Formats: sequence, C-alpha cells, structure tokens
Amino acid sequence: TNSSFYSNPVLPKKHNHAEFIFDNLKVIYNDPRRFGFFEIIKNRQDLYKRFKLMGPEPFSDKFNCSISCSTAHCVPSKGSNVTKYWIVA
Repeated sequence: TNSSFYSNPVLPKKHNHAEFIFDNLKVIYNDPRRFGFFEIIKNRQDLYKRFKLMGPEPFSDKFNCSISCSTAHCVPSKGSNVTKYWIVA
C-alpha cells in the first residue's frame, strides 16, 4: 500500500464509498478494487447467521494446526500460490 496516498490531505474521491464523520475524526472507506462491502446487521440472530460458516479468528485460541491441516485437501495443484489460496479461500 502506498502510505503517501493516505497521508495526502486531498484524497481522490472516485472510489470513496462511505464516510463516517465524528466530532474530531472522519473515516473514509475507499475501495478502488471493490473487494469489500458493508452490511447492516440488525440483530444478534442475523449476526450469528452471517458468521457461523466462517472459520475461527486466526489469533484466537481455537485456531490451531488441526484446523489449518483439515483444509489441506483444498490446496490447489503444484506450482500455485498455496499461501494466497489459503488466505483468499
């Protein structure tokens, strides 16, 4: 990431999709490649539905070798970028 882009006081607005304005801070969601999204989740039940099929947080105690090794059958063929595949999958 080009850090000089983010410290520039005049950001290009072309890819700004959301602005959160607080008393002393403005947060701008800028996504030129459109990889991200926002979703309004209205209650705890919808929140659970949204995240129940996702794996554990990588920094939690529940994330261990048995979890990462259980996905080894999904690794693509030799010569492909395995690390990128695990991150994106």
